[in-house]
Amino acid sequence: MRAISLIALLTLLLTACAPPQPGVRPTPPETPAVPAAPVAERLAAGDLAGAADLLEQRARDAAAEERQQLLLRAAELRLDLGQATQARSLLRQISEVLLPSQARYRKALLEIRLLLADGHTGAAENRLGLLPPPPQELRPAWLKARAEAAMATGKPLDAVEALVELDGLLTEPALQEQNRRAIWTALSAVPMDQLRALMPPPPSQLGAWLELAFLARSHRLEPTNLQSVLLQWRQRYPDHPAGATLLDELIADYTAAAWQPEKVALLLPLSGQIAAAGQAVLDGFMAAYYADPDAKPQVRIYDVGDEPVRALNAYKEAIDAGSDFVVGPLTKEALIILASQGELPAPLLALNTLPGEERPLPGMYQFALAPEDEAIAAADYAIAQGLSRALVMVPDGDWGERVAAAFGEALTRRGGRVLETVTYDPQGTDFSAAISALLNLDASHRRGRQLRSTLRRAIQVEPRRRQDVDFIFVGAFPREARLIRPQLRFFDAIDVPVVMTSHAYGGVDDPADDDLNGVRFVDMPWLLHPERGQAVNRLELQQLREQALQQPRLYAFGIDAYWLLRHLPQLAQEPGMTLEGHTGVISVDASGKVRRQLYAARFRGGVAVPDKNDLRTYGFSTLDALPALDAASEAEDNAAAW
Repeated sequence: MRAISLIALLTLLLTACAPPQPGVRPTPPETPAVPAAPVAERLAAGDLAGAADLLEQRARDAAAEERQQLLLRAAELRLDLGQATQARSLLRQISEVLLPSQARYRKALLEIRLLLADGHTGAAENRLGLLPPPPQELRPAWLKARAEAAMATGKPLDAVEALVELDGLLTEPALQEQNRRAIWTALSAVPMDQLRALMPPPPSQLGAWLELAFLARSHRLEPTNLQSVLLQWRQRYPDHPAGATLLDELIADYTAAAWQPEKVALLLPLSGQIAAAGQAVLDGFMAAYYADPDAKPQVRIYDVGDEPVRALNAYKEAIDAGSDFVVGPLTKEALIILASQGELPAPLLALNTLPGEERPLPGMYQFALAPEDEAIAAADYAIAQGLSRALVMVPDGDWGERVAAAFGEALTRRGGRVLETVTYDPQGTDFSAAISALLNLDASHRRGRQLRSTLRRAIQVEPRRRQDVDFIFVGAFPREARLIRPQLRFFDAIDVPVVMTSHAYGGVDDPADDDLNGVRFVDMPWLLHPERGQAVNRLELQQLREQALQQPRLYAFGIDAYWLLRHLPQLAQEPGMTLEGHTGVISVDASGKVRRQLYAARFRGGVAVPDKNDLRTYGFSTLDALPALDAASEAEDNAAAW
């Protein structure tokens, strides 16, 4: 009797069907479930294919009404196996008029799942929404379809909710295990900022799943810490289903995925014109090295100076010496020469990027503090604030062109628009001509002169700036930024939000930054959160090493270069994976380029202050430690309409 009950439940869990159609003959009476102990045994063993084969075999000799239900169950199993073509073929053999009412509902769910398998997500979602609420015995099948629809339409958190509820309705161990892996797959697709926003979660089964995903993804690149936090999670939720096998598998998988090179070569310019930059990177790299509590690789340092070809010679020498990973070079010219060799015997973490037309070699990763990345981050930030129409002001020269192009492309790609772009002389102090052109004040002056000439009267005309702009993007370094911001206010742009890159911030508190009050910018967490750290604390380091103050961004760059060593392969294999570094939230794209998300901040009282509200919008953590910026401070900083 227990076996028959088990079969009946399995029949409901692995099925789908269609709502009754008008004009058909009355529904026949419910047919009793066919004896199917062998099917149940195969399902219990996880042999879905064997169970489907047996059901199809029985259907050949079964009576007409029984045959429909056997085919329906087999079709559901085929779809569970990912065999949509076979499921569709079986579905075509089913006569709906011979199905009882609940089986029709199951058939509707199966058809919805097939629509999803074919990529017709909109149609599937609409049809699922039109179904009446399922009876309790069919709720598992409905939850399964709902979860699949949520995943297909980019709503993994909704899928998690459905699958967690489904988990509480399942009793068969094989199906429970399959469902729990589906829960983990859906959790892996939930954006990290969504998980952060849900922490701490409510003390429920769903909340425990969310916390597990958050902890695993926060520490997956730190195997030692990962094991500790996951075991603590198990103590908090001793009866949670994930604690049985999934937890141990996660620890084992992430530990096995961690890779550590044995011999690392570091190619840096420690002599010549950019020796100071190379030394700052080296100091940061070695600070992280000595702070690393785990086993460390051997590190050999090569001074490649100013000559690009020396980087190629140093790379070859490092390979001959047995290095299995190379970090550097720092300059673009040296990297181009190195990339021209055609192959790399050992993986390379380049500390710069190739020009756009150059393709990276296999085994090459590119990590840089490029101004283009800063401009893209500024565009992302503006769009996140609901600002889309921009005026752009950048310095003359190559740097300004690159920043303006990257910002404009990023803003357009995200649905925004650049209304006007002007350049200014970065050596100057009076930027009124560029600002007048940017705000269309020069056109307003021309109209006034034309009006006076036409009327032949000495009338007074007050120029009026353009009104179709949401914000002004300025590419500038600290000196120019401190001059441009007050001049924008003078020319009637006091209420227009100003967004800059991190280049406007010198990295340390400076009384001169009072002129930047109200300016929004994005920057690395090393400068905005000196107390956070991956075993490397900025405040402590500043007491020990002057370089941490002199070139803080390059110092942080060196720290992250070290931490990337052991995580690059894993980050590259999973594009959605992130590492919370000192230069930003780090990920690696399919081409091997290291991407950074930056933190949002603004100048308030002459000090760079992380913006709690903007961080939440932009998707970053450590929110509770940050002050919210209220309306009074907005007015104080003349940054209204933001």
